[in-house]
Amino acid sequence: MTKIIAHRGYASKYPENTKSAFESAYQEQADGIEIDVHLSKDGEVVICHDDRIDRTSNGSGFIYEYNLEQLKGFDFAANFESNDEYQKKAEEKIMTLQEYFEWAKDKDLITNIELKTSTVKNDGIEEMVNKIIVNYQQEKSVIISSFNHKSILKMKKENPGISCGFLTMHNLLDPEQYCRKYSVEYYHPNHLMIDEELVKNCKNSNTGLNIWTLNDAESIKEMLPLGLTSIITDDPKMAVKIVKSHKL
Repeated sequence: MTKIIAHRGYASKYPENTKSAFESAYQEQADGIEIDVHLSKDGEVVICHDDRIDRTSNGSGFIYEYNLEQLKGFDFAANFESNDEYQKKAEEKIMTLQEYFEWAKDKDLITNIELKTSTVKNDGIEEMVNKIIVNYQQEKSVIISSFNHKSILKMKKENPGISCGFLTMHNLLDPEQYCRKYSVEYYHPNHLMIDEELVKNCKNSNTGLNIWTLNDAESIKEMLPLGLTSIITDDPKMAVKIVKSHKL
């Protein structure tokens, strides 16, 4: 059965990559949560999508310019408008990966960790992320992905037992062969790149297929019969409801 992974948590209704977004995605019975990680100035693994904090907080500048204590001083819901689901009651503090696993460790959740190493270096993040995963005994519950495929190979070198996925914006030629060549378990393409031949080839090569970021209900309904591994979406409530009705 196709699983639903909540993109940056329940990002369509809650401030992305915050505890509120993660908790709401879990309450809506998402199978997993996708998060993005960077290194702070003092080497802490923190959860945020952008290289800069301008869009998602009331601060400004690159994450690597701030230590964790300074980052904790910003509100990561400052630019997010309240809605029927989310009524802001307090500031949303940036989470570390350790804090995330403290919350997630006893929950039946897949965690897709995207390493943000394509536009900033974040040197050593693979080693740091691996240490945290091992410390929380989450090796079997995580998938590491990145648009920087060299970063994925670094993670595989750190810990061959952790599942990884190659993120791509555009079509790869024979992606299932590419994944097999580097012993990478998953292919993570943009949902617009999906067709029946790709799905068939990935299944035949035992390559998992996790597509992003699909937020249209009719498109999700069309995709489900293909038997994808996972659909990554900003609206897990809607997607989970569709998956449940598809099973009936």
